[in-house]
Order: sequence, then structure tokens, then C-alpha cells
Amino acid sequence: MMRAVLESLPPEDVVDLLIDHAHEDDGLARKLLLMASRRASTARVDIASLHTLTGQTFACHGFVSYREVYGYVRGIEETIDVLEGLLAAGHADELVEVAEYALAAAERALDHVDDSDGQMREVVERLEQLHLEGGV
Repeated sequence: MMRAVLESLPPEDVVDLLIDHAHEDDGLARKLLLMASRRASTARVDIASLHTLTGQTFACHGFVSYREVYGYVRGIEETIDVLEGLLAAGHADELVEVAEYALAAAERALDHVDDSDGQMREVVERLEQLHLEGGV
């Protein structure tokens, strides 16, 4: 039913609605950037958008407690999936640049995250591996 309602609206109205909500909802904004990045992975890579996405993904609004780490890391892993897509699409140089930015963001985030289970350590290892593969 909701799909039919949305499909009946003019596309520019749907875009305006999404933009309004994305300004208020960081998760929605990140998902929209992820969708755009995935579609653009075979075209020219927009490094600035990937830096924005990465920065938003690693942003901590206060301390990330043990209970919140799973959701926090899940968002990071979605972004890393996009970076893996860059490598698969032959954009190794762009991947290396964004991976370095992501590693620096991860290092800053570690000061604000309870990493008792080592999930952030796994994120860093995954980023380091991607960086290595992109530089080869």
C-alpha cells in the first residue's frame, strides 16, 4: 500500500521529503549515501561524498556503550562493504584514499567506544586489509 502511495507522488516531492527527514535522521542520511555510493561504484567515484559518508559512519555522539556497539559497528560495516565494491570495480586508488581516512576516523572513535568484545578491532583489521589490497 505505501509503495503505491509513494509511486503516485511526483518524484520531486518524494525527494524533498527524504531530504527533510535525512536532515533529522543520521541513519537515513547514511543509508541514502550508501545507496548512492553503491550505484556510482562503476562510474566516477565521488571522493568527497565517500569522506562524508565515512565521517558520518564513525561519528560518535557521546560514548558508545557496550550495548550500543553492535548497531554502531553494523553501520560501519555497511560503509566498508561500499569500499569493497570500489576495489571490485577497479577503483583501487580511490579506495586507498578513503580507507586511510576511515582508519583515522576509526582511531579517533576508539576513544569513545566500549570495545570490550573487539568489534572495533575487527573493523580496523578489515580496513587495513582493504587498504593493503588496494595498494597492491
